[in-house]
Amino acid sequence: AYPYYMSLCIVGPSQADAQAWVGFVESRLRKLVSDMLGRSLPLSKIQLWPKKIEACIADRSSLLTLGQRRNSVTYMVGFQVDKLRMRGTQLNIELQMNHFRNFELSRFQPLITGMDILVKTFTCKNLPAICFEMYEGGKQGAMKRRRMLRNEDPKRQERRRLRRLAELRAKMEKIQKH
Repeated sequence: AYPYYMSLCIVGPSQADAQAWVGFVESRLRKLVSDMLGRSLPLSKIQLWPKKIEACIADRSSLLTLGQRRNSVTYMVGFQVDKLRMRGTQLNIELQMNHFRNFELSRFQPLITGMDILVKTFTCKNLPAICFEMYEGGKQGAMKRRRMLRNEDPKRQERRRLRRLAELRAKMEKIQKH
């Protein structure tokens, strides 16, 4: 599990147009993830979720027609930010997405109005429930398994142990001063 996810919602104006458009975009998603996002952003890990979701996971405020919302497929990309390489506090993927649209997706013929790819980011806790339908226990079961795996991580256990030890030392010093 990753701390952050991005949804790539591929939409088309009609079912026939969307089918051809989705196939074209799918064939280039690996290039977007590994080359454009993975190499140019301060990410320590990035992975394309191999299963598509037959739904539109885009902002409600996105100006999409009902046809576009119906004729859409969403892929999820999990990523972890490398805080040492990060400049500032916000990760901006807009430039990479514009390059992807202009240099890769613009090659599709015929490119019809209404064919687009929309991006939205999520923290792990805020992922939509539809992302977990394939897992036993749904979102709650997946989050429980994530916490269990995270808590079993030896590095995390060591950090927690050292933090507790530092707190106890501080308390002992405080007691000895009085």
